[in-house]
Amino acid sequence: MRLGLWVKLTGAFVFAALVPVGTTAYIAREVVAKRYEREHKKTLREMEHLLEQQVKQATDAIVRKVDDLATDSDPKIGRVLVELARGRLPADLQRELDEEGPRRMRHLGFDVLLITDGRGRVLSAGHAPGRVGMVDRLPGRLAAKLEGQAAFVRLPVEVKVGEQLAVQDKAAIVVARRVSGPGTHVVVMGGLLVERALWTRLSRKPGVAYLLREKNGRVLKAPPEGWSRWKRYAQRRVALPGPAGTGAAWLIVAVSDEELVLARQRLDLNIMALAGSAFLFVVLVVGAFVVRRVTGRLGKVAAAAEAVAGGELSVTIPPGPQDEVGDLVRSFNRMTGDLREARERLMRAERIAAWQEIARRIAHEIKNPLTPIQLSIETLRRAHQLGRPEFDEILEESTVTILEEVQRLRRIVSEFSEFARMPKPALAPCDINEVLRHALGLHDADGVGVEIHLAEDLPEVNADREQLMQVLHNLLGNAKDAVGKKDGAQIHLHSFSLHDGVGFSVEDNGHGFDETVRQQIFTPYFTTKEGRGTGLGLAIVHRIVVEHGGTIEVAGSPGSGASFTVRLPLALASDTQDA
Repeated sequence: MRLGLWVKLTGAFVFAALVPVGTTAYIAREVVAKRYEREHKKTLREMEHLLEQQVKQATDAIVRKVDDLATDSDPKIGRVLVELARGRLPADLQRELDEEGPRRMRHLGFDVLLITDGRGRVLSAGHAPGRVGMVDRLPGRLAAKLEGQAAFVRLPVEVKVGEQLAVQDKAAIVVARRVSGPGTHVVVMGGLLVERALWTRLSRKPGVAYLLREKNGRVLKAPPEGWSRWKRYAQRRVALPGPAGTGAAWLIVAVSDEELVLARQRLDLNIMALAGSAFLFVVLVVGAFVVRRVTGRLGKVAAAAEAVAGGELSVTIPPGPQDEVGDLVRSFNRMTGDLREARERLMRAERIAAWQEIARRIAHEIKNPLTPIQLSIETLRRAHQLGRPEFDEILEESTVTILEEVQRLRRIVSEFSEFARMPKPALAPCDINEVLRHALGLHDADGVGVEIHLAEDLPEVNADREQLMQVLHNLLGNAKDAVGKKDGAQIHLHSFSLHDGVGFSVEDNGHGFDETVRQQIFTPYFTTKEGRGTGLGLAIVHRIVVEHGGTIEVAGSPGSGASFTVRLPLALASDTQDA
């Protein structure tokens, strides 16, 4: 059977379309996949390095404390050495060691504290007082093999089970140090249970899980959901040395590659859609024109099409005779003209959209300073009309507020003029309680009551006071909108201390929101306020908090109010590096 020319040409065009599209799609897929793989490997390396740092920090702390205790200058240790050199340990001294063992262990913050003489006899056991008088060779072996180095061991620890005390075999990180005296010595061994020394210190991040496993395969700690789902992901491990100096346990971290898998799936779907569109375009459009008439002028059309594909939209072809090919040429010329006009319109639209975005952001940011300015002026007017005796004080406070907010307006406009971006934080020592009181004073001026509970002796944070004021203005404004005119409306403002920073929260008993709103609440332009609000307020709050190295959490349910909790570090990582 002889195939017609139109069948051959259609087949050729289909092949010509699918090959470059498929090749391009394959290359694009590989490029994107490799980028995600590099990011995943980078994250894995970072987690391994972080794990090593956390293990080192934990063991270094134990080493320092044991070194401070294991010295003959310690009154108790020194006396023990003297008495042992004389041949025996007095009963009263033994009793003191026995009684002080648990107390000294707690004072050092240890879970394990053991003191033995040169023969391994236990003189004091803070974690298991009942072992005093027994022989335990482990401290001596550790001091001889790993002098002043941390080791992973299992040892009996006295724990409370219900109302009874029981001795259980526990895993711990310990350090043993030998203290020598005249003709004798003692060994001091102290440390922490693995769970407290390492497990509670591990950095918790989405897509990351940890496993603590002994060399013999015994699992000590695993993720709440189990380890089976994490086995298929890439892993890194840090060895915990045992009494012999070799690895006795492993601390393993696994990093999920689900994001990579999802990215590949999305890319595959896009490739399929692109290939299908290209196929239909070639068969239904290009094939309809080219297959009908094959002439020498098609070479010029093909060359011009390649130039257009390369971005040269000024290409035109002489129309030639009034035939089908001539119609094709004229259509091609019109198409390039339309493409030129479309590209120009698109560029104009992009410029307009960019300026609209800048205008929206500036308008939203200007609203926040204008509110305290307006409130301060209204306070001045009311004080003047009422002839209040403290008018001068109110005037001073209000003018300071107005000048501060005008300065903030000037700064916002100046920063946005550089391309509508939020200003970088101007970091300086900042008293969170003072910022909260100032913000509260501004919002109390309009008659809305807010209960404030401030923690005492909060340390200063390195932050941008103006940006924190902006965060509070947004959060308090949203809280007031939420409670509205509701009877029994309540808004609470709290500050509190953290182990490495400070925090504050804004809570209300307003209308609240559901889980869908909670997941989108920090998304730019998402808003639940009908007819007002741009949705940038909480997005800006989130960005400011993140740029300060902090976190913001939101909680709430329909009809039960909402709470926003901000946690800030004492200093940003960049500050430390700059110092």
